[in-house]
Amino acid sequence: MKVFILTTVMAPYRVQLFSEIGKKCELYVCFEQMRSSGRDEKWYDASDANFHLVKLKKWESSLKTIKFDVIKHIRNIRPDVVIAYEYHTNTSLVMLSYCRMNRIPYIINCDGAFVSKSIKDFIKKIYISKANGFISSGSMADKYLLHYGAKKECIYLNHFTSLHKEDILESVPSVEEQSAARKEKNISESKVILSVGQFIYRKGFDVLLRAVKNLPEDVGVYVIGGKVTSEYEQIVRELSLKNVHFIDFVSPDELKKYFIAADVFVLPTREDVWGLVINEAMACGLPVVTTDRCVAGIEIIKNGVNGFVVPVDDHEALAEAINKIIDNEQLQDSMAVEGLNNIRDYTYENSAQDVISVVHYVCDERN
Repeated sequence: MKVFILTTVMAPYRVQLFSEIGKKCELYVCFEQMRSSGRDEKWYDASDANFHLVKLKKWESSLKTIKFDVIKHIRNIRPDVVIAYEYHTNTSLVMLSYCRMNRIPYIINCDGAFVSKSIKDFIKKIYISKANGFISSGSMADKYLLHYGAKKECIYLNHFTSLHKEDILESVPSVEEQSAARKEKNISESKVILSVGQFIYRKGFDVLLRAVKNLPEDVGVYVIGGKVTSEYEQIVRELSLKNVHFIDFVSPDELKKYFIAADVFVLPTREDVWGLVINEAMACGLPVVTTDRCVAGIEIIKNGVNGFVVPVDDHEALAEAINKIIDNEQLQDSMAVEGLNNIRDYTYENSAQDVISVVHYVCDERN
């Protein structure tokens, strides 16, 4: 069975998933763009992957550029099914048009989305309604796909993730393990709040900083996201915050140590179509606080059980949720256990099987 996948950038979580899928079929993967700005070279590596890497001629150019040679590759490979992981790019739309004209079945992936009216609605309906199958991260993606004409029976759940099974801890870190991680990272505060993401407006770190004013002074707030912006430094000065620490990007192994050192993970995002860092935090036994504009939060956080989902741009609600957790050790412990148990199914191994299930469904329907 030959499967052809088109996606945008060679992100590590995509490469890892595709490598798992490649164990179950003859897989060809085409990345529209080799690199995105602000990423370390180590971010791009498919040298050990279990798939055939298909290279386009204009690999270094913008995603706005149409890479017509994707059609040539599909003609040569003659796949049984095509999967568009980001169907909305110009190159992807050209590919899907070719598939429609030549009766090649195609599947559309949706990591998560919010339905909103736009001038692109007509285009979305054309390509989504004609797809043979769908890969959905959960109820929000289902709603989005159904809105644009997908058939409910063609939608398959995908455990969207950035984790192998072995990445998920067997149990919540002990007091001793947490203390050792804090000592290694020179963390002295009695309670630790951790947040991770690029220092951009969409991630909402300014909201977190304003929430810090309503937290106890012995709570350390660690924000990992690259070079801190002057805007965030100014907010810290204006609010006279003494317990905020900005940290440059760290390796996955080092990030895991920060997760273990923390008490609560916070993602104050203004919009994330998923938010894989939530999976990673829960995999280390952390309660999570995020907003109602984070699809991962909506899908895998149960309010008051393994974390809290608060209104976007509401620093007071954010602070209240954080305080509820750090002020109640029993609640913190139970949330950590619930989160760890809840994330166990979200592995590359399960996600790959989810994708193969859709592929089999589409191929069986065609035959």
